[in-house]
Amino acid sequence: MSPRRGLFYGWVIAGAAALGIACSFSVLVVTITPIFRAPLAHEMGWSLQQIMLGPTVAGLCGLLTAPFIGALSDKFGTRRIVLASFVIEVLVLASFRYLTPDPLGYWIRYGALAVLCMGTTQVAFSRMVSSWFNRRLGLALGIALAGVGVGGFVWSLLIQKLIDLYGWRTAYVGIAALIAAVTLPVLFLLLRDTPSTLGLPIDGEASPAARQAAIDQHGMTLREALASRQYRLMALTFFLFGLSLQGAQLHVIPLLTSRGVSSQLAAWAQALMLITVIFGRLSSGFLLDRFFAPRVAQGFVLAPIIGIAALALGASGTSAVISAMCIGLAVGGESDVIAYLVRRYFGLRQYSRIYGTFFSFFGAGSALGPLATAWGVAHVSDGYATVLWFHVGFLLLTALLLFGFQSYTRD
Repeated sequence: MSPRRGLFYGWVIAGAAALGIACSFSVLVVTITPIFRAPLAHEMGWSLQQIMLGPTVAGLCGLLTAPFIGALSDKFGTRRIVLASFVIEVLVLASFRYLTPDPLGYWIRYGALAVLCMGTTQVAFSRMVSSWFNRRLGLALGIALAGVGVGGFVWSLLIQKLIDLYGWRTAYVGIAALIAAVTLPVLFLLLRDTPSTLGLPIDGEASPAARQAAIDQHGMTLREALASRQYRLMALTFFLFGLSLQGAQLHVIPLLTSRGVSSQLAAWAQALMLITVIFGRLSSGFLLDRFFAPRVAQGFVLAPIIGIAALALGASGTSAVISAMCIGLAVGGESDVIAYLVRRYFGLRQYSRIYGTFFSFFGAGSALGPLATAWGVAHVSDGYATVLWFHVGFLLLTALLLFGFQSYTRD
């Protein structure tokens, strides 16, 4: 496919990446788990903790998978990894139709998504977008990662409708069919690993071939990154961020329904929360190109602190929806910041390997957060209130850790 005159093909790549990320297993796990909770609990008799263990299994299985997929992307190119991963994702999602009352099969499927479908996530797509952009990297990543919000919004409403009309088993097959019929063909036609495959320079701006090669090879190896103080600080920061952010986000629907909100209205609340992600991604991408990234991240941490605190204080109705949207704003910023900082601190030399490890740290927090929240709700007298205050505390610590991030240069 040849690029259109006047349009840098990198923006097509960013848009295609947004579609891919919208249908990635990481977005689906966060979005569909709370919606399928009620029908699974009703038919299978599973507890909230058993259902929320699914995302935990996915997160823990992804700890080693993300760096491995990153290494494959660095070595063989992202496009191949992405397409193969989506084919497998379609098959695994369709297999949820055949769940039995034994929750082991449910947990195994979540693990399979993480182990076999990591190439559908930001780990792969961020590498591709970072290869096409340098000067406008923040905005390009913002567009690509806005797919989290687009996917979350669409899937939240569509899946609830599918469940209401056809039942939860057919809803799983419907998700798989849509990805196979729409997402896979579009990605096959549009994705390209680097600008050089179309004879284009990075950012669409003419520059010497030697400079292009230097950008591609600039940066640290994974071993060198692991030895740096900045790497360790980032790992701790984004682990805590994932722990609190996902611990709250995945419980929005259970929390609202426990306060008497209908399943349909709760699904709308989650959809509105995730549509806020789009604004968060685009605004953070715009700001990252203009301001010091850790300060941008601190600004986005404030929103979920306010939202989660309001929910802990008993917010319901409209105020609860607004609080959920505050959480979505931060979900819209964190992946942009991680992807951007990996490029600025560690370069493109082994970008996917390094980004994959940070995805694992964030994923580990994201895996433990929902399960820890479910456990806390079951063991404290006031339910969600106390647990949510712990999340507020961890987010405050995250904001403080960001003050320790060092300055970087733009290559």
